[in-house]
Amino acid sequence: MSKELSVLFIEDSADDAEILLLELNKGGIEPEWERVDTAESLKRALSKQEWDIIISDYAMPGFTGLDALNIVKQQKLVTPFIIVSGTIGEETAVAAMKTGASDYIMKARLARLVPAVERELKEAENRKRSEEVLAAANKNLELLGETVNTMNECVSITDNAHKYIFVNTAFENTYGYKEEELIGKTSRIIQVEGQSELINEIRQKTKLRGWKGELLNKKKDGTIFPIELSVTPLRDVNGKIVAHIGISTDITERKKFITDLMEREEKYRTLTYNLNVGVYRSTPGKNGMFIEANPAFVKIFGFRSKSELERWKVVDLYPDPLERNNIEKKLASKGFILNEEIKLRKKDGTIFVASLSTTTAKDESGKIIHYDGIIEDITERKAIDEQLIESHDRYESIFDGAADGIIYSDRKGKILSVNSAFTKLIGIKKADLIGKYGIQLAKQLLPKKAMLKNLKFFTKILKGKAINKFPIEFNNRILEYYTPEQKGKPGVTIMARDVTEENKTRDKIELHQKNLQTLSNELTMAEEKAKRRLATMLHDKLGQALVLANFKASELNKKTTDSEHRKMLNEISSFIEDAITESRNITYELSPAILYEMGLIPAIGLKLDDIEKSNKIKTLLIDQSKSHELEEKVQIILFRTISELLQNVIKHSKAKNVNVSFRRANGIYRIIVSDNGIGFDFEAMRAKALLEKKFGLFSIMERIRYIGGEVNIDAAPKEGTKVVIDLPIK
Repeated sequence: MSKELSVLFIEDSADDAEILLLELNKGGIEPEWERVDTAESLKRALSKQEWDIIISDYAMPGFTGLDALNIVKQQKLVTPFIIVSGTIGEETAVAAMKTGASDYIMKARLARLVPAVERELKEAENRKRSEEVLAAANKNLELLGETVNTMNECVSITDNAHKYIFVNTAFENTYGYKEEELIGKTSRIIQVEGQSELINEIRQKTKLRGWKGELLNKKKDGTIFPIELSVTPLRDVNGKIVAHIGISTDITERKKFITDLMEREEKYRTLTYNLNVGVYRSTPGKNGMFIEANPAFVKIFGFRSKSELERWKVVDLYPDPLERNNIEKKLASKGFILNEEIKLRKKDGTIFVASLSTTTAKDESGKIIHYDGIIEDITERKAIDEQLIESHDRYESIFDGAADGIIYSDRKGKILSVNSAFTKLIGIKKADLIGKYGIQLAKQLLPKKAMLKNLKFFTKILKGKAINKFPIEFNNRILEYYTPEQKGKPGVTIMARDVTEENKTRDKIELHQKNLQTLSNELTMAEEKAKRRLATMLHDKLGQALVLANFKASELNKKTTDSEHRKMLNEISSFIEDAITESRNITYELSPAILYEMGLIPAIGLKLDDIEKSNKIKTLLIDQSKSHELEEKVQIILFRTISELLQNVIKHSKAKNVNVSFRRANGIYRIIVSDNGIGFDFEAMRAKALLEKKFGLFSIMERIRYIGGEVNIDAAPKEGTKVVIDLPIK
């Protein structure tokens, strides 16, 4: 059905305004309308006429929806104000609602526009009807009472002295007072202290026109709660204000909802930020967009930042759009999906297999408003699983279900039986193996070098010895033979397996571990660089500013004759000097400049001086390195390593003496850190570290290995500790 009303669009895109208008027309709304896109044009439109509703884009060049909302509020208009946006997040939406917006709608969900407009028009109509009823209250108070007592809102009328002359039933129920307890009393009875400026503002503005806003009020039992209040002056036939009518609503639940929403959002971000799996929130439909995503999700899809991801539609990350449709259908019917395997596409087009778990979030009407989900890249795991399944199926199909090749021979080495696995390993049919001697086959199949090795193998097993692993290279593969104890048995059982891939995998694992070690140390260096930059900023900016401030304070002190002022300036100088000292301490802890400017040994010397001053431990630095210079990277790692060792001495050793020496001899650069403390049992400490997953000392050893060095620890209970670091001299 058609509804005659006036709509003001605040939209910089004429096309988008047309889309909004078409959406209204689809809902049977054919309004008189106008489009504005600047603050000036908005103010002209508001002064030209009254509008039934305002629909505003959230983000426009140089002008936002919140700017427009503030202009409407400044003019004290109560026109419903709806924000429409394609990118607004839930946090921004909450802020807009708190500012005074009636509702917010995502452009991807314009189907909500007409219901929202109808609801806001209905509420505006209710407010208008209430105002009309209350405007006639001074003619028929009894009729007014009967009418407003059916309202859920609190309604009160006060005279020009701010004394109550009427309150409705909702007012009595909300505030806990009977009507006779309020009539003749001023509104001060429900006011909360500390709001005098706001109360004065309300009274001043209601001398001319109405006022609408939020404030705190107090119930009879002392409970303080927030309300949304609208105050309108009542005039007689001559236009003179004779009373004021107030309509208020308890917004405690609304405030709690907003607060809870913000707390949930904060908890959501905190929870998901450090997860290794991707966590996201997106809007539904073919134009669904990403609202939230944690760093792991952004990384999985190869984006540089969350903001870059949010410019992509969800369906763009699906190689097959129909797959996205199937997912949405399942969510619509079940409400959730658990660990479903799907194919997705990264930003660069790479297709990968993911495990998807997601659930729906619905509004009060049951309509889906967004999806919350978890995505994990399982491409590698899937490939491994498929390999395992393939491997399992292959070996299950082998003779008697045996995974390894099996040979059974007599004591002379004559083959009596083989299983299918072995025939496949060497590529010879079973019939061609039975009755042959193992040594004969070895001569036939193996090169001379491998034959000699094979001869040693047969010699051992024919003597009845058990062999754990005996590898023989055959056709570019490694066949590993092993036998149980053969003594006292009539024959010899030999088992064989192809370990080519296993060895390759082991090599890959070792390479992977080496790469991880390299990455760890590179991260350490990156952290060191960041610390160095921060220390430089503290020294060059904050430190110099503090020194300059101290100088200026001293200059001012010299020019001041007033003793009180001089005392205060002395205190200020003292505070600044403390700040300078603390700044220098922090700078040193972050990245000691002496390390970069003078090298490792002076930096360690300064470190030992600090230890001796602060911890009552006697220190000694011995330098017999002949001023050998190390790479800066190596010096940094050594400095951090020695610093950690010294810190362990301070924390755990109860030592009275600690020595650090640097020596160079026989192509080795040797550093020794020793103390006369309580010492420790190295093996017991290793076991405890593995149990408690504390690997401080062992991470130091790995760090030194990374730069080509070696660490040896000489420690025993009550005998002190000596840590020796050897580096080959390049």
